[in-house]
Amino acid sequence: CRGIGIDSQKMTKIVTLLGELRALKDEDKDAWRGYLARHDFARALSHCRTDAQREEVHCAQAERAMAANDAGKAARCYAKAGDFVDADVVVKMFRDRNEVDALETYLRRRLDLREAEGAPDGDPAARQLAAWLLDLNVSRAEAAAGTSVREDEFIAAGSLQHFIHEHGARLDFAHARSVLVSRGRMDDAAHLCEAFGDWDGAVTHWLAVRSDPAEAARVMAA
Repeated sequence: CRGIGIDSQKMTKIVTLLGELRALKDEDKDAWRGYLARHDFARALSHCRTDAQREEVHCAQAERAMAANDAGKAARCYAKAGDFVDADVVVKMFRDRNEVDALETYLRRRLDLREAEGAPDGDPAARQLAAWLLDLNVSRAEAAAGTSVREDEFIAAGSLQHFIHEHGARLDFAHARSVLVSRGRMDDAAHLCEAFGDWDGAVTHWLAVRSDPAEAARVMAA
């Protein structure tokens, strides 16, 4: 009986210890919310256990950055927040505040993250992000062309072409080409053809429209 009594005492201690450990574990599980409430975002992130929790923290951090008029930081945090906040809500917010640079940062980082996550060809979210970026880059090129600073126009046009070659394949080809043509960006429409592997369309433009054999040769050599 004595042996059974000793075992019972040990078991009681073990059960008590396990209960305390379980309580500590449960408390730690929700610790991120406490840090989030105190705007201690670094510690909140370190205690997150799921992607959804991390996205919520990044969204809260973005909102706090916007309240402090730090649109650049807000853009980076909103991009990390993923689908926790709808992209069209973020885009409208930056547009309403005329935060063009922040908008571009958000869209580029969100698209890069989407691609890093393995978004398949034709992914609707990636396509929409690319469409917003196309409109932003075209508008910037148009604005630069309306000034007397040739360097700005050259830089903006180069940025647009770089975007098309880098992410153009994410766009809806027919719609994007229609947008570029309607806005008089015929050369950029040819670059879009390249991005989609429409070599004949690109070469035809450079030879028949622009009479630029050097550009046509570049396309054929690619």
